[in-house]
Amino acid sequence: MVSVVLVNYRQAALTEAAVRSLRVNSAGVDMQIIVVDNASGDGSAERLRANCASCVVLDAGANRGFAAGCNIGIRRAPSDGAGAVLLLNNDTEVEPGFLPPLLDAVRDGRTIATSKIVFADNPDRVWYGGGHVDRRRGGFYHETEAKNADVPRDVTFASGCCLLLPASFFEKCGLLDESFFLYYEDAELCLRAQKAGFRIRYEPRSAIRHKVSASTGGDGSATAAYYGTRNRLEVMRRYRFPLRAFAFVLASRLVRAVTSPHGLARLSGIRDYFRGRLS
Repeated sequence: MVSVVLVNYRQAALTEAAVRSLRVNSAGVDMQIIVVDNASGDGSAERLRANCASCVVLDAGANRGFAAGCNIGIRRAPSDGAGAVLLLNNDTEVEPGFLPPLLDAVRDGRTIATSKIVFADNPDRVWYGGGHVDRRRGGFYHETEAKNADVPRDVTFASGCCLLLPASFFEKCGLLDESFFLYYEDAELCLRAQKAGFRIRYEPRSAIRHKVSASTGGDGSATAAYYGTRNRLEVMRRYRFPLRAFAFVLASRLVRAVTSPHGLARLSGIRDYFRGRLS
């Protein structure tokens, strides 16, 4: 069995659409869908229980962030006999037959796998077609070139938007790091997985459509600016990126603090990183 974990913040309609696509496009797969409502406050949990009766709907009790929300679902999965757990953003819809290629990729118990991800409003445009870590610049990059997006390969960075992990991963590496709260928990997980000897496999035969940041307010929000700055620096520190990478990231964040919106949020992220404030 594979357990699919989605975290709902608000807008239950987004999660309902994701669940419908899973049901329609994963026929024949032994699958359980677990939805964790992250204190949405808009009646989403009740609506999901009513409209997604075949799902397990759990209450986080408070907005504990994406990583903690995922972990609540992951902790439930083993008791239900799951051999693998799929982390899937609730603002996605899956394409037909997307799950078997991922399951094939992780069958050896030493691989985690991710899908080709396209923009929901423009499926010809690639949002994630593989990814890599640039240690010189402290970057975690989505590869978006269409010519490479259909090439299956090992990668060094996979987005937490869609990530299939065998049960052996959690046994060896543990859960997502909840101190990140939001953003870069996937980057930390990828580096931790590779350090433990896991491969990361990009499988374009598996495809999903992403309504980018529809549930969190967008990549240009103050929340994204703060956590994106703080957590990027923390990942770099833990995995010993070179000093020139820190200098590059700090300089670029300071420039953006002056020249783009949410400058105070970026500065707060830098401040809290140096103060060791992670929550």
